[in-house]
Amino acid sequence: MKRKLHDIYKGQIKINKSWLDSYKDYVPKIVSIIKKGVSSEDKNGETFNQFFSSNSSVSNLGQGAISNDNIAVLKQYWSELEPHFQKLANNPNCFLKDEYQQIDKKIKEHTTNHRKIATHRLIATVQPHMFCTIIKDDDLRTLYKYLHQLVEGEIPQYVQDWYESSKQIRDYFRKNITDEEDEYLIDILPWHFKEYFDSYKRTIDMENKLVESYKQEVIDNKNLILSGAPGTGKSYLARLIAASIIGCDKDKLIGSKQFQFVQFHPSYDYTDFVEGLRPYQKEGSNDIGFQLEPGIFYRFCQDALKDKENNYVFVIDEINRGEISKIFGELFFSVEPSYRGPKGNVTTQFANLHKEENEFDKMTTDNKRKGNFFVPENVFIIATMNDIDRSVENLDFAFRRRFPTEYIKWDDTLDSILETLNISFKEEAKEALTRLNQAIAEEEELGEDYTIGGAYLLHLKDMGNANSSLEAFWNSYLGTIINEYLKGLLSQKDLKEKVTSLKNKFLEAKTDKQ
Repeated sequence: MKRKLHDIYKGQIKINKSWLDSYKDYVPKIVSIIKKGVSSEDKNGETFNQFFSSNSSVSNLGQGAISNDNIAVLKQYWSELEPHFQKLANNPNCFLKDEYQQIDKKIKEHTTNHRKIATHRLIATVQPHMFCTIIKDDDLRTLYKYLHQLVEGEIPQYVQDWYESSKQIRDYFRKNITDEEDEYLIDILPWHFKEYFDSYKRTIDMENKLVESYKQEVIDNKNLILSGAPGTGKSYLARLIAASIIGCDKDKLIGSKQFQFVQFHPSYDYTDFVEGLRPYQKEGSNDIGFQLEPGIFYRFCQDALKDKENNYVFVIDEINRGEISKIFGELFFSVEPSYRGPKGNVTTQFANLHKEENEFDKMTTDNKRKGNFFVPENVFIIATMNDIDRSVENLDFAFRRRFPTEYIKWDDTLDSILETLNISFKEEAKEALTRLNQAIAEEEELGEDYTIGGAYLLHLKDMGNANSSLEAFWNSYLGTIINEYLKGLLSQKDLKEKVTSLKNKFLEAKTDKQ
């Protein structure tokens, strides 16, 4: 889903403050020196030498590096370059293509292994608010591609010229980040966005790889259970798999007749899921009668039967919170992968109340009884469950053997969850949760099944300080969860000590800073 550039900036971009400070300190110094004319003293000074080196604060280290021998030659021929650079420095808001080409030509004459990106860096240093600090053509082209794929609104097209494309993208950021007054920050912002998009793409690629592997398992087996600790994003992952199987965007799942999501609970039963008697008010009177009504899964299978060319995915959230035998009844047979379709036909518990032939009866020609039912071959079932939920029983073994199970670990989905998190200290939060889960996994009373999923981090609030935000988050959420995990397993004194120890692990970064 595309987002506005400004919303991404406010919600996802973390500015490298050290780089920004260094950049704002250095660039005005070198521009001032070039404007007044470089003296012999300046040539031997650190500021001028830094101008040619790859650590000039304008771009990341190593890009467009000029060797020390070539730097010495360029300093020797500075008199040929100086007039062109002075013109740029004295006309910071003028796009001077001829001057850029002259500078590039002369640098090429006096250096070996000439690299254009070195010239780009030098020119971007002297006209900082004309160009962005992405000095490599390939990187700039990549940013354009990301913007077109991920950002809402009108995006400029990349042109096969670094100067025009760099100026264009810098102007685009200036226009769209309207509440930012710091022009130096606007200069370096495109690089921050490229890094963010790189990370986002890696996360999405990793997520897609995970989805594809589980998708194939669902297609092969018709059924799948995603098991794991709370907060690992099992429900979200189930939706992604469903969208992939159906062949639609995940944002379009809701409202699609090919997708259904239901959450089991202790009161859920056969009449909700398959079919049962439901009360209704008789027409023209106050009397209440009862009539046979299909349940949610029955109706879903009816739709799938009428649309055999398309895949249908039924997601059951927290499947182990319901009494499976009571909910599925005779459908245990029908949901088995090898008995999908008419060969898995069963007669429902309310078959004697079926007066007319239904869709399933019509396809079961060898059985003249009414009230037949089977699960169509184009129906796939994905379920989620928490193994550590003490309030429910384990799944019926007869059911479990019909559903392959995949265990989702807390770190399988952490990065993709963090991408949606609107805080400025994502790395600190990730490190804190990692420390906590490593400690939980090593605890004798807990173990891997009790680790904390990344979805809990969505409760984090950006209070401007990572330490205070993480401590508030622990006090409001994690401390309560850990306490519930351990309650009844330890004495009150040992429980308090254990919770405090885990809290200290989570907030280890805070302790280190103090």
